[in-house]
This record gives sequence, C-alpha cells and structure tokens, in this order.
Amino acid sequence: MNAKGKRRDTNLYKNGEANRSGIKRKQLQTDVHIDRECKMAIVKPSAQVLEEVENEVEKRKTGLFFPNMLINSHKGEVYSVNFSSDGKYITSSSFDMTIMIHNVYNECETINVLRGHKNAVLQAKWSKDDSYICSVSADHNACIWDVENETRIKNFKGHTSIVNALDIINYNLFVTCSDDCTLKFWDIRCKKLVHTIKEDFPLLAVCSDKKGEFIYVSSVDNTIKIYDCKNYKLKNTLTGHKNYISGLDINNDETILASISADETICFWDIQPFPCDEQLLFRLNSPKFNIDYNLIKLSFNNDNLLACGSGDNYLYIYDYKQKVLKFTLPGHNSTINDVAFHPLEEIVASCSSDNTIFLGEL
Repeated sequence: MNAKGKRRDTNLYKNGEANRSGIKRKQLQTDVHIDRECKMAIVKPSAQVLEEVENEVEKRKTGLFFPNMLINSHKGEVYSVNFSSDGKYITSSSFDMTIMIHNVYNECETINVLRGHKNAVLQAKWSKDDSYICSVSADHNACIWDVENETRIKNFKGHTSIVNALDIINYNLFVTCSDDCTLKFWDIRCKKLVHTIKEDFPLLAVCSDKKGEFIYVSSVDNTIKIYDCKNYKLKNTLTGHKNYISGLDINNDETILASISADETICFWDIQPFPCDEQLLFRLNSPKFNIDYNLIKLSFNNDNLLACGSGDNYLYIYDYKQKVLKFTLPGHNSTINDVAFHPLEEIVASCSSDNTIFLGEL
C-alpha cells in the first residue's frame, strides 16, 4: 500500500481565505472604452479571459462555493458530522454542548444552534426523513430535536454514564451505546425506551444496516457484537482487533462492515447473509491514534471509498476495493474525530478537535 497517497495543496486550507478556491489569480486582459458623456470607463474582460473563467467553472465537480470550505462556528472540539439525506445541510456536535446545522452550499452559513445538553455532545445524526436530529452526550442522555421548529422534543434518560454513539435504525427507532455497558433502543414516535441489552464492558460505537435488521456494536474488549433487532438476541461476535474499536460503518451494498481501532488497523468483515467461514476479509493499516483517546470514526461513500479520521491531523481516504490509500488530506491542526461523505456529490466533510469542520471536493 502506498503509505503516503496523494496530498492536497495545503494552501487550499488557509482559514477561509479567498485563495481556498485553488484557482490562480490572473492579470485580467481587458478592453477599455471611455464613455465621454457619462464620464466613466467601461471595462470589459477580453473574450480569452471569459473563456478561461468559464473553463475553470466547468472543471468544478460540485456545488460548493469553493472547492474547500471551512466552518469554524463551534467553540470546542467537534466530535461528529452528518449530512442530511438531500445533501443540503450538515449537522455537527461539539464539546461546547451544542448541535449546529450548517448550509452545505453558498458560504456554509450556520443556520441553527440547538442547545439543551449539559455536557459534550458526542454524536448527532439526522433521522431518515430529515425532520429530526438525534443526539447523545456525556451528560448521560439522548435527545431528539425538531429541525423545523428548532426545539428539543424529548430528553431520553436511562443511561447512567457517558453515551458514546447512536445510529438511526428506521423511521421510529434509534439505538445508543454507553460507558455504562448498555445498548438501548428508543422509540422516536412514542418517546420511550423500548429495550436494553446489557454487556460486560463499555460500548463505544454502533451502527445498523439499512433495513434495520441487525445492530453492530463495538466494545473496549476489542470485539464487535452483532444483535438481531427482531428479538434482541446475540447473533455473532467478531474478533480480530487488539485494542478498543472506536468506529463502525457498513458499505453501500451492505456486504462489508469496516471497523477502526486503536490498534491502528482497519478491519473489513464479511456481513452477507451467508458469510465466509472467516468473516475477517482483510485489514489495512490505519492512521495513528494518540493519547487523547478520542473516538475516531470512519465512513464509506456510495462507491469504493472509505474515509477515516486520525490522531496525526490528516484525513485519510482509501480505495478499499483496491486496498490502497488514495488521499492524505491536510488542513486540520488537531485530531480528526469524524468524517462523512456527501450523499449525492463528491464532497467529504471532516471535523476536528481544533474546533473546525472542512468540506472539500474529491
């Protein structure tokens, strides 16, 4: 595997300056006509310059205002990012106890701030229909928020320690995992706890498949447990990591589960209905973890890419089908905690302990 991959020009990541567009400034060649009656000079760019500008616009792959955009609205470490299903908005959660909603397009304005948690918000995700945001916090609680009315609908109490992660199972159900060693299922519609699964060790990451049939949860015991959502029974246990597992995600065709661990590897597991005898398909060397013990996450796109955060301040993007590192992206000044791919365009988002979020074209 190419240990370095391709690095983007660091000049593209200078705190929100105009040169983030990555387009070289050119001396305009103009045609100047002096209007004597109006006493003004009418300056017209030459046809050559207009053509060059049009060509630059055509080269752009996405609707981002610039190829790389910086959001610095948070006043504390940013722990999670998540796109709405239509790709128009991105939500983020932070140590500053807030959840923010930002425009993806135009100038990435922060359009809403949700307050109510009493400690760091460790993860926030959109509901299936984008009408709600679900969040979990170090205050031991989970919440659901009405996006349109900008209000908290329900504060779910039940965990007795830090709630590390959540995932949306279906339109009515979401799941949370906690340092209290429990996995809890919550009904959004009825606003109540549905079921609790008790484990022996703190739980760090959780994800579900698209159909909401199975739940995958990781633990500090270095394992991944698979539970059937119909009966809440343990289906299987995946072993292979040598340290705690901080992030989980499932690829688009739901054949592979990826897990990232403090053992500095990413494992790829066969989760098809009739998997191979050896469910661990392969592993790749992951970026460095550091001593802050943040829960670094990873994310698949709709095709062949997998992105993950790191403790060395770089965003890493792999072509997991080719088993190679494709990009190493600079810009952040501290641990990158979470990453997310845009659902419709070639855009990746990353958030960091440096209090910032980057959106960038691939």
